[in-house]
Amino acid sequence: MPLVAWLLYQDATGWWWAMSLGAVIASTDYVDGYLARKHGPTELGGLLDPIADKVFIALTYLPLCDLGFFPATAVALVFVRELVVTALRSAFYQRGMTMKTSYVAKAKTWSQMQGMMTLVVLALVDSRTFSVCALIGFTVGVVGIGVAVWVKRRRLWRPALFGAGFFGLGTVFYATLPLMDATRAALWMFVAVTVASGVDYLWAIPRLIRARAAQSGDIARMALALALPVLAVVILRDTEVAFGLVGAVVAIELTVGGLDNLLSHHGAQASGRSWGIHAVLVAGLLVLALCATSAGVATAAAIGATIASLAFAVREFWRGRAYYLTALD
Repeated sequence: MPLVAWLLYQDATGWWWAMSLGAVIASTDYVDGYLARKHGPTELGGLLDPIADKVFIALTYLPLCDLGFFPATAVALVFVRELVVTALRSAFYQRGMTMKTSYVAKAKTWSQMQGMMTLVVLALVDSRTFSVCALIGFTVGVVGIGVAVWVKRRRLWRPALFGAGFFGLGTVFYATLPLMDATRAALWMFVAVTVASGVDYLWAIPRLIRARAAQSGDIARMALALALPVLAVVILRDTEVAFGLVGAVVAIELTVGGLDNLLSHHGAQASGRSWGIHAVLVAGLLVLALCATSAGVATAAAIGATIASLAFAVREFWRGRAYYLTALD
């Protein structure tokens, strides 16, 4: 994924290579699912699968934001959702509570990955006719697959409805709007699905509060989840700090969130004090990077935030080593 991110900073040829490599990487998710079904999942597999998805999103959406292809507000909302839901999931685990994942949440990652690559390819071709024809073809294709599943198994295949809705709306956007406006409208459609996929967790917050009063660790997790995406996109937009540092912090914090979910599930989460120090240190250094008047100071602060994130991630990964090879509950 760092190679994909680097390719996005090259010319149009680099974008084509980035999308081709990204498609190969995204397809490995199906291989992972096949192996898990065949051999049985483990805690480590259950940890790495969502982390890999989120790192994929971080190292594609953030460069596209930095380059002005995706609007900063939309990208910030995507990562606010990811980090807030991850923080809430840890809070639920710590209280012995669970949340059933909705179909929208399961389809969310697919829409983020496939949608992003589709938007980039359509922008590279830069043809309304091609865009509309391609999206009509995708719509007809997923509907055809849905009909085939119904004929063979007599059941509704929900991905067909989901995909038809996405590609159908995309067709409308590209048929009626200028190409760049159509791209942004389609992106906001993905953002809407991303945010909607976290609504179940937000509605459950009152139940979470009734279960036990808020702890310092909860507050630190949530504060960092809200602050980090905003700081990241503003730093990319308004400073000369290299994407590599900002992207690394976001990707590492997404990894930390996954580790925290696993440890919280086993009642082995880090203390509230540790989380508080971590949140203040990372967010504080990023604020310094944003406010620094010197490019050297801003870069040094961003490097410090990256090191702080990485150190905490390594610590949490090492603390959870006893759980990785056990069977997934």
